[in-house]
Amino acid sequence: MKSKHMLKKLLSFFVSFSFFLLLGIKVQASCSGTANACGTIAEGSCATCGCTWTAAYCNNSGACTGNADQTSCTNCSCAACSWGGTSCPWIAAWNGEDWVIEHEAFPFAAFSAVETTSFDALPNLQCIDGSLKVKIYEGLPEITYLKNFSLYQVNSQTALVKPDLAGIPRIIQEKTPPTFCRSSDEKNAEECLALVSEHDELFWEPSFDSRKTEDWLELEFTEVKAQSSKLYLVVRKQALLTSYYEYMAHMMGRDNFYLFSELSTKPLFKNLIDDWWDENLKMKVEVWDGQDWQEKGLISAGYHMPGSGADDFLVSLEKLDSNSDLLKVRLRFLTGAFALDYAVLDTSDDPPFNSQQLSPKEILFNDQSLEALSPIEMKYDDSLILIYDCEPNSQYYLAIEGYYLPDFFPAERKKSNICAWQELIRFFTSDKDYVVNTAQKMGLYKRAACLEAFSADEIRAQQAECWMFYLLYLLVITLLIIFFMIFSKKIKKNQKIYLLFLCLSLASMSWRIIIVKATQSCSGTLNCGNCAEAACNTCTQCSWVSGSCSGTADSCDSHNNQSDCESCGCTWQYTGLFVDIVDDADNLVSSPAVNFSSTSFPFNATQTVGTLGVGVQRIRVYNDTSTSNWTLSLAATGGESSVWLSGTDSYKYNGLQSEGRLRVNPSLLTITPSGSGCTSTGLTAQSAQYFENGVISSIDLVIAGSSAETNCSWYIEGIGLTQDIPARQATGSYSLAMTITVI
Repeated sequence: MKSKHMLKKLLSFFVSFSFFLLLGIKVQASCSGTANACGTIAEGSCATCGCTWTAAYCNNSGACTGNADQTSCTNCSCAACSWGGTSCPWIAAWNGEDWVIEHEAFPFAAFSAVETTSFDALPNLQCIDGSLKVKIYEGLPEITYLKNFSLYQVNSQTALVKPDLAGIPRIIQEKTPPTFCRSSDEKNAEECLALVSEHDELFWEPSFDSRKTEDWLELEFTEVKAQSSKLYLVVRKQALLTSYYEYMAHMMGRDNFYLFSELSTKPLFKNLIDDWWDENLKMKVEVWDGQDWQEKGLISAGYHMPGSGADDFLVSLEKLDSNSDLLKVRLRFLTGAFALDYAVLDTSDDPPFNSQQLSPKEILFNDQSLEALSPIEMKYDDSLILIYDCEPNSQYYLAIEGYYLPDFFPAERKKSNICAWQELIRFFTSDKDYVVNTAQKMGLYKRAACLEAFSADEIRAQQAECWMFYLLYLLVITLLIIFFMIFSKKIKKNQKIYLLFLCLSLASMSWRIIIVKATQSCSGTLNCGNCAEAACNTCTQCSWVSGSCSGTADSCDSHNNQSDCESCGCTWQYTGLFVDIVDDADNLVSSPAVNFSSTSFPFNATQTVGTLGVGVQRIRVYNDTSTSNWTLSLAATGGESSVWLSGTDSYKYNGLQSEGRLRVNPSLLTITPSGSGCTSTGLTAQSAQYFENGVISSIDLVIAGSSAETNCSWYIEGIGLTQDIPARQATGSYSLAMTITVI
């Protein structure tokens, strides 16, 4: 009887597709952010943001990328997760069971002129059966330009081997906390010492204060006999540096910012930019020589490491005041820019040791073998794995050289070219006062998940154009032409009239540039009657009277920022090329899924089928760029190693027929255009294909050629899916996360 019951038991296969919405032209959005913002979350909300409640404060793994769609990312905005963002590539070590993130590579190397090398220990890297593995992973929408990576081995040392800021390996044998602490935020000595003497993820973290330009922390270590010592610090940056950098990149736009990065390496600019970057943005480590503070190192810290987001640094120091056993150290930086968790001193001499650079025996870039580690460009979700021969009981440290650029540029933040360059030039020719005043005016000291995190005044300040600069430009041109007309004796009367007409034309064109600029606009017909009381009161064009919202509104295009636009019931129109999943009423579907047919327990190999793109979950592609060409494709979210999962049971989507394989058939799909005069001309449905490990990891669904139209939307339905199920596959409800992409 039990056997018959099992025969009749249905095997239900359910496939869940997670679609990423791509905003902008050829830009894939992702969830990024920082670990340390979890500290502001109440206990009840902690778990929903990928955080854990520990020691009475909220912490997380440092990986907002676990939020695989925009909705879940937004739900975690309290943890500073945002749909977009920037960071540095991660370095992970294989410990025999899992990858352990050890280092956030070259923080602050945010364009080519400030390319740098960062160094760190790899205490979790294990030599397993004579081999060890290191992974470099790009987990955010940015482009990393990796110039070089070196791995070093140190034998016969039990204490931690860690390189200092200059890459010189040192041995940490003791950790002596400071005996006195004094700070710019006027904490008493006991409170200050309590925060920095234990590695407990409780930070001395001064708030941004526009009344000053710098924060500082002075530490004193007593009974220091050694002339040379090692200062061990655990540091993370705060929101100010990331928010300001993202604003500068976004207001420049992709083309201008990449051009700036290229120009910044020219001899005329590089030294100026390097010096400004070091002087104004990095943390300075200084030692008192008895009369003055002497700089001994510069720290560039990120905030994407697991746990608190902080990374550790080692600074080699020389005691400059030979007449005293007191060593005084000061950490000094832009107000509200950094936070310190831990500071200790090691005065021991390094024992003798040998350091040996290792050469990789195998290099895998996205699972494809490389012959040599040459400069390489890494984009979102790229990984580089290096495999080395090793000796047991060794320690390892790394050096990694490169820089990165953002790969996500929200169109609504871009300014006109002339104002963007003017603001960038002023940024690099001003001092800390300008940075602090601008951050205060624009709210750039905030850890902002989206524009709604800023006040209306702050958004207006961010989006304001440089009107006086345009007017000055116009005035100079006009005066030059008039000057030429007046003093040129060779100009005939009719030619002077022509030049006057040209002058007026230039003035008209310049004025048009001033009043017509925007990559985004507020559109729609405002209807105050749809507003609840709270929303009504925030919309300046409406008023709440007798239990309902009423009023006569100006046109929606009078609103020049997203917050005001949406408060007034209008639509903030995004521009670019993107894809989403909508229902039959054109509303976004928050959790798209495809249901496959159920099948009985498969003693023999069998199949189950489903359809991607149906009336209540149809694919919508929108393109208002100047480029007609685009490609819509489907791939597994987790890459080729993904499998169908039901609890601990699994099978393949890209194996042989006997192992499990997924066939995608877009050849019979339907395309419905939307928009005035829009057609399906130039759009071609692709032929059916199987996913095949190592051969086909992404399948094209629709390709738009050069004859395709722009400023149109297309609804795509009816993509056939067929999954081969292996014989005797365990029963369950299986799922596989997929990503649909348009580029």
